[in-house]
Amino acid sequence: MAISIRDETTDSLVRELAGLTGEGITEAIGKAVQERLTRLRKESEYERRKAQVHALTQRIRENMIGQILTDEDLYDESGLPREDA
Repeated sequence: MAISIRDETTDSLVRELAGLTGEGITEAIGKAVQERLTRLRKESEYERRKAQVHALTQRIRENMIGQILTDEDLYDESGLPREDA
């Protein structure tokens, strides 16, 4: 299976990468693609988990009963817990 790179800038970048790493062009391209795929998959997993956490916190907020306490409600001017909180 052959890949033909017709863009001069891309060809130059690939050759520079291969030269800097001491790898062949095919190996340099393969590793670069694998690294990018790994990074993108991690970002995708992060976004999925972030969305799950956001949905969970929304459900918790919707199910909370009563007043939501602030730091001022819980701590006095010295930063110590209020006795009446």
